[in-house]
Amino acid sequence: MKQFVFSLHVSKALLSVALLLTLSKQSFSIQSYTAGQALNVLASSGINLRDAPKGTVLQKIPYGARIKTLQAKSTSNPETIEGIQGNWVKVEYNGAMGFLFDGFLSTLPAPELSGNDLRNYLITKTHPLSGLVRAYSYLTAEGRESNAVALYTLGNDTLVYNELNQVERFITESLTIPGATAEEAYLLIRALHHEKYMLATSAIAENVENESTASNALALKGFVLNGISTLMNEDGEEYEVNNYYTCDLVDYCVYRVTIHELDGSAFITLFYGC
Repeated sequence: MKQFVFSLHVSKALLSVALLLTLSKQSFSIQSYTAGQALNVLASSGINLRDAPKGTVLQKIPYGARIKTLQAKSTSNPETIEGIQGNWVKVEYNGAMGFLFDGFLSTLPAPELSGNDLRNYLITKTHPLSGLVRAYSYLTAEGRESNAVALYTLGNDTLVYNELNQVERFITESLTIPGATAEEAYLLIRALHHEKYMLATSAIAENVENESTASNALALKGFVLNGISTLMNEDGEEYEVNNYYTCDLVDYCVYRVTIHELDGSAFITLFYGC
């Protein structure tokens, strides 16, 4: 079975979770924006509009809302929330002006919470350039394997989507987003698979004791941005990867998301199946 660099052997994936350590390397969420630019709120619980940086809350702006920046991106007043480093920016929302933390803002359209389908998100929120074009399909001793590619545009950028079906049970989806950061990709996936993460978080908070929950607890604690991941290869050897974030959630099936950033683009890889 073909594997991407992030993949563990399938039998191991059912039983283990990648070991993750986070260190203090910092990067900003959305890298740049100009005054007067429209941005989307990707905080699933909404974001507070305040009368000043860290000031009194004026109102809560809901998830998926669009705001207009009244200032260009600045790094003069940094703050880190939930592992994401951002700054305070003056914005306008529905005629009201105030300040909010820009770490949960993005140029990416907000998906439906728990939409669970990366390709459907692209079809509904971007402009398809092509349908899913089958690159190859053949039989192996373990079953059929096929690969397909599709292109989408968002603004002036072209997004590349790839889908690999392995032995008719495991699917790998990957997406390249030019101009986006790893933090924006992280917010996108957390929203797209909101229900999955909330169930795992709830089980951990309630101290449910079972093997899946223990694995999920380690995965969620490790899925923190601005760090260095320590991964384990198929031979059990550990190695460090910079700006590479991965999370395994196990519940009788496999779900793994990996995000990294390189040369001004964000890369998302999802691996799932039973």
